[in-house]
Amino acid sequence: MTGTPPSAGTADALKAKVKAWLDGEGYPFELRIGRELSARGWSASHAVYFQDLRTRKPRQIDIAAWKLFNPLDDGRGIHVELAIECKHAGGQVWVVFSSDAELSEKSSPSMYTPGWIGQTVLSYYEFSGSARQPLEWLNLAPARGHGIVRAMIKRTRGRAGARLDQAFAAVRTAISAAEARADELGTVIHADVFDIIGPTVCLPVVLFNGPLFDYRIDTDGTETLTEIGSARLVAPTPGDAQSMRVVNVVTPPALHDFLRRVERDIANLLDAVAPEWETLMSELKSQAGARQAR
Repeated sequence: MTGTPPSAGTADALKAKVKAWLDGEGYPFELRIGRELSARGWSASHAVYFQDLRTRKPRQIDIAAWKLFNPLDDGRGIHVELAIECKHAGGQVWVVFSSDAELSEKSSPSMYTPGWIGQTVLSYYEFSGSARQPLEWLNLAPARGHGIVRAMIKRTRGRAGARLDQAFAAVRTAISAAEARADELGTVIHADVFDIIGPTVCLPVVLFNGPLFDYRIDTDGTETLTEIGSARLVAPTPGDAQSMRVVNVVTPPALHDFLRRVERDIANLLDAVAPEWETLMSELKSQAGARQAR
């Protein structure tokens, strides 16, 4: 026996309810971000699983995007992978707390990059005589974020203590996903692969489609609260408080500019390391071989 099909009015009402639920959960937001990435030449996959390096359990990142940059078309290329955690505002407001960056933070971006491959590549950039401009996605000057919270909510406590703030939880997820991917590449990649695909740099990113504010107190004691489109936040790697990473928190209106800056940075990175390319490849292959032999 089959049931009576719903009337057109009932079907439309149900459809409207489902659409309202989708919008409230933020799924269309994730899909739109994926389409925008694809339109700019990035490959994007949704709901990608990774193994958390701390818990060894499977987890999910909303979007994994990657792109090969090879402007010289001579075999020198760098892959960039973005581990993107999307957060639908749903009325939320996020606040980034910022302060002046330390000299070491401004001069050594490689230490804030997930994985030994990315760290090795960026260390060559740092010591390159032609590296005059900081890489914008890692640039912590003049100020860098040192905390992020969801504003204007009542803090509650659960059985395990204070609940993890949703904004900070998103940052931790993005870092965990980028670290897992970097570790996977650094563990399984074979030395000869570098001649085929080049090195890969993994970046944690949080996309938030709500109001984002920067709050800081200047040296003269002046408080400043400014709505911003993006921020660079220094946060600890989950499970290793001594290992810090830079996370870009970006709103949709600022996504185009963020991707443009990443693309420009990689072009500058390739130009800067070009004179040392063979040495860099030799070091990467040597490290890969040593890790495979362990």
